[in-house]
Order: sequence, then C-alpha cells, then structure tokens
Amino acid sequence: NMQRLQATATVPKCEARGGGSHWSRTGRDVSVSFSPGGFLRIILVLSLVATLGNGLLSKRIPSADLTINDAPKTIVEPAVPVPSTSAANGIDSSVNSTRSSHHNYTPPCQLRPNPVPMILMSLGRSGTASMFEVMTKLSGNGQTMKIIELTGKSTPESRKFFDEMDEDNNGEWMVKHLCKEQRRYPDAGLVAFKWKPFETIFGEKSRRSLDLLSRLNNPQIKVVRSRRNLLDVFISRRKHGQNKIRGLKLDAHCRKSDVECLQRQLEAGSRLELPITRLVDQLRELHDMETMTDKLLRELNVPSVHVSFEKLFR
Repeated sequence: NMQRLQATATVPKCEARGGGSHWSRTGRDVSVSFSPGGFLRIILVLSLVATLGNGLLSKRIPSADLTINDAPKTIVEPAVPVPSTSAANGIDSSVNSTRSSHHNYTPPCQLRPNPVPMILMSLGRSGTASMFEVMTKLSGNGQTMKIIELTGKSTPESRKFFDEMDEDNNGEWMVKHLCKEQRRYPDAGLVAFKWKPFETIFGEKSRRSLDLLSRLNNPQIKVVRSRRNLLDVFISRRKHGQNKIRGLKLDAHCRKSDVECLQRQLEAGSRLELPITRLVDQLRELHDMETMTDKLLRELNVPSVHVSFEKLFR
C-alpha cells in the first residue's frame, strides 16, 4: 500500500531562491519537497488523518494553565441551547446523532462517514492550504480541491461572519457546509473548511459550535489543529503585508511555469524588513492566541488531531 501511495502521489518540488521558498504547482497538483524519511512521514501521518474514524484520535497532554492579561472574558463556558429533535424534520437520527446526559440532537442534514468530514484550524500563513492539498491527493480518488476559509480570512471578516449568524444557530452552519461538500465531492477522501482562530473563536456563537463538535457521532467532525513555527508565520505575514502597502501584487503560491510570480516572491523576500523593537511582543501575541485556542479545544472536549507543519514537511 505504501508503494502504491508513493507511486500515485505527485512528487513535489520547492525551489529555494534568495530570501524565500517558492512553491511550484502543475495544474491543481501541490508541490513540496521532502527527504526520503520526510516523505514517508507525511504519507503515514496524513493518511492517518484522512482515514480517522470511529473515535480514533490523537490527544495532546494538557499544558500548564496560561495566564493572559487580555484573554477574552468569554472564555467562561456559556450555557449551550440545543435545538429540539423533531420527527417531522425527516432526518434519520441513527445516521447523525449526539448523546449526552442532557441533550439529544439531530443535525440539519444527513452527514455521511465518507468523505471524512473535518475542520482545519490554524493561523494564517501556516501552510494549511498546501497541507490540505497533500491530504486530498493521498486519499480517496486523489481529487484535489481548494480549501475555503469559511469563517473569514481576517479579523473583520470573521467578526462579520459570526455577527450575521442567527442567535439560535448552534453549529448547524458547519454541518450544512460539510454536507454540501460531501455531495459535491462524493469520491474524495475527505472534505473540510478552514477556521482561522481569531479573537472571535472565544465568542459565544463559536463556543456553541465547538461544543456541538464534542457531541456529534456517526460520524464525528474532527478538528485538524495545525501549528507552524511562529517566526516563519510572522515573516510570511510581514512579506505579504509590506508588499500590499507598496502596491505590489504578491500571490500566495506560484505555478511552476510562472516566472514572473516566482521573481516577485524572490524580490519580496529579499527586501523584507522586520520590526525588531516589537518582534518579541508580536510573537508572544501569536503564541498566546495559539495556546488559548488549544486550551479552548481541550475545555470543550473537541475531537482533535494535533499536527506540526515542520514535522510534516521537513
């Protein structure tokens, strides 16, 4: 099976030039370079993630409590109202159901075990898009797809997403989207959307949605929680942010044949300026957000798989 995976997977490339690495793609294929050991590792880990089922999870050991002066007050868990189950909705509760001592809940659509439904949760510029393409390439029929940042690409977009959500929506938005993706890609190995953990993740509507994940069964919706070296995250954000200010168009990724795009990436990485005076403070802010997000997932017992970008792609 491993030989077949290696034979069918697209062997990627990563061109290192000057101040940065430039991703190469052909058509919809993702390209990443690995050492032989690294390639074997990513096949093993990502194949596991793509085929997780029946409650098989990798759990992190809880770290010591973190104290943050400006931590959101909404971290205190609110009561979670759950819609009542009605036989009139025409949904078979044996397909999607939750069980707890207080609630019985039937989702708004018939979510299937396959393609495996999941949520990718990571900060922006953490390599999630490339990771998702590799996961889809190594599972199902190998069909690759672009992952949608459903809850917003930025803090303002995320605030708008949750502000416009109905007060009685307790996570149905996640289930409906994944049902739609399953119908759209029936032969894929997995379907997912990206949830960037901005400050909005600590809000009541987000918490009610995460709480639903802890109670869903047959199938579960698992969170793939990915983290990357925060200095790399910061440098990548800085590179794209500075060039936006300069009025230069800088694509997130470049195609193998797009020489102009690769040249822009090279120039952007070569002229990068880092704010040394506030660098440590800004890295600490990113670290605090990551740590508080992990703590929230543990508190709500959200089924999660924790992975590291560096360990997967080194």
